[in-house]
Amino acid sequence: MAAENLELKERIDNNLRYPLIGVVGPMGSGKSTLSELMVQLWNVPDYPVRKCEELYEENPFLSDFYRDPKRYSFSCQTFFLESKARQLTKIMPNLSQGSIIVDPALEMDRIFARTQASVGWMTDAELAMYENLYDLLIEERGIIDPDLYLVVNASPDVIRQRVKERGREFELKILRDRPDYFDNLCYQVADFAKNSPKAPVINIDSQRLNYVSTPYGRWNAVNEVMVWSSYYFRRDGSCGSDGSKLILPSFL
Repeated sequence: MAAENLELKERIDNNLRYPLIGVVGPMGSGKSTLSELMVQLWNVPDYPVRKCEELYEENPFLSDFYRDPKRYSFSCQTFFLESKARQLTKIMPNLSQGSIIVDPALEMDRIFARTQASVGWMTDAELAMYENLYDLLIEERGIIDPDLYLVVNASPDVIRQRVKERGREFELKILRDRPDYFDNLCYQVADFAKNSPKAPVINIDSQRLNYVSTPYGRWNAVNEVMVWSSYYFRRDGSCGSDGSKLILPSFL
């Protein structure tokens, strides 16, 4: 135990840490399946990996949002934003002990807000207030950007079909009331992947790889992440978004 504590102190003193990976994608894209696969396959004895998930059940506005999205969009998304920022503030010190996959990344919360504004559920003034709060929380709490983004997407038609198949009533209601919401969401995710990130992006086409349904697809998806992760981390000198030296797994 003493040796482990000494090793941990040395990592902190030398500004060494494990990677922070953010997962971005619309509902039904397969982002949670991919992040779970990564935790299962990357979490080897000498390389700890864990997943940070959104605390959906703690949002007191969520059921009201599904009932009346135009009225409760701002309240619901603001709660998610503050909750995720609080989570990230708590877990960032743990990066000296293992890699963390955030599903969905904080950036996905902003994509949801912008998409809801695009379909009229949030006013321009509310979106502007949300954006200001987003930037303020990141600055005040010292939240770092992910070192790598996994952006998972598929065509809107495929996303809508998956939503139908998994049969979650709240998603089906959105599908019935505003089918264009899913088009906007897919577009916003694609636009983020192309224009927004400050860190490398690995684009995963879950429609092409079909890793949700087939073992072969799962292997291909994880292998694609491994190949591109190795390329980006080695290219950037194993440095993180904050300039820290990253501890990388031996298989990359």
